[in-house]
Amino acid sequence: MTPAVDCSLLLLALFGHVAVWVAIFNRVHAFPWPCWLVRVSERLAVLICWAIMGWFCWNYSSVWQVPMWLTTSSKLSTGWQIYLILCLLQACRIFVLWVRWKLSPAAPPALLSTDSHIVNVAEQCPELPVGKRKTRWQASLPGNEILTLEVNRKELALPRLSPDNDGLTITHLSDLHFTGQLTPPFFASVVDEANALGSDIIMITGDIVDKQPCMDWIPEILGQLVASKGVYGILGNHDKRICDVQQVRQALHQAGIVDVGGTFRQLSIQGQSILLAGNELPWFPWQPPTPLPDRSENQLRILMSHTPDQIQWARARAFDLMLAGHNHGGQVRIPVIGPIATPSWYGTRYACGVFDESPTLLHVSRGISGVHTLRYWCRPEVTQITLRRSEP
Repeated sequence: MTPAVDCSLLLLALFGHVAVWVAIFNRVHAFPWPCWLVRVSERLAVLICWAIMGWFCWNYSSVWQVPMWLTTSSKLSTGWQIYLILCLLQACRIFVLWVRWKLSPAAPPALLSTDSHIVNVAEQCPELPVGKRKTRWQASLPGNEILTLEVNRKELALPRLSPDNDGLTITHLSDLHFTGQLTPPFFASVVDEANALGSDIIMITGDIVDKQPCMDWIPEILGQLVASKGVYGILGNHDKRICDVQQVRQALHQAGIVDVGGTFRQLSIQGQSILLAGNELPWFPWQPPTPLPDRSENQLRILMSHTPDQIQWARARAFDLMLAGHNHGGQVRIPVIGPIATPSWYGTRYACGVFDESPTLLHVSRGISGVHTLRYWCRPEVTQITLRRSEP
């Protein structure tokens, strides 16, 4: 084989190698492991990825004829040749998926309309709303969007919505991550923008607080949320980092937020029965003493889940609408390519947006903040969802 072909195959295998370990990195977060084990696994995946590349370059940097399965070289063991083949296959798989994504419709038919506007939160605060020197430095990086907010309005069609509830509005908030890196004025501005939407219901899908000193922010800041039909919330994996998780649930109660984590509520809005459930799996168990009721003919079923990985759980139980977060949109989205790293068993498939997984319509929020204060082409978001009745 020519050196050009061999080098092309090497680059393709290198891409596939990185993709394999990024996939492992992503899926670490799909398991209900302790925080320390997740961090160790992340670092181990990165270390192994770089170590393999370093070992390969050290041993074969001076050899044009790359010892892969298509060559006659025997410098690599059978095991390493098989690994290179797997890397090539992974690279081809990623390319096929990327082409399918680019050729697929931009949005499902159930997404009737969408519009948005951008709010520069930093300009609304008397001083830069950052609490740490590192965060201040990162906020000053060109293009970093951690201090902006995208306020979205989306209309979603649900066939089981009653005519009287056509126009029911839900504000979806997720992944606030009270860490101290962003200060209370930032989150107060987010709450103001959420209230300004005037939705009937507000739903918060987890990862509210990471640090014990920020516990008081929940009643002080989120206690200002107002919705005529109630404010509901669940917890996520980062809320489990608080030593006593019951403190977080108690703080939600003090803020006037109805905790539906691991259970469900039967609501009646405009004469229609609405089952609202909260799925905190796999980090917190499903708790109700009675099983989830079967779907009735005229009942609308809405699920709040921290991770979109629970989409099959929602589909199996015939939920009409599922709201989730957790993936942060990838936080860094490369133009044309899209997101790379998302903490999901499905990789980047449900990074953010609207997905029609019949019979469930899934909305995944990019969230508000995170433990990593870098966002590129992936602004924080608060979304108002207007439900519209569609024909079955």
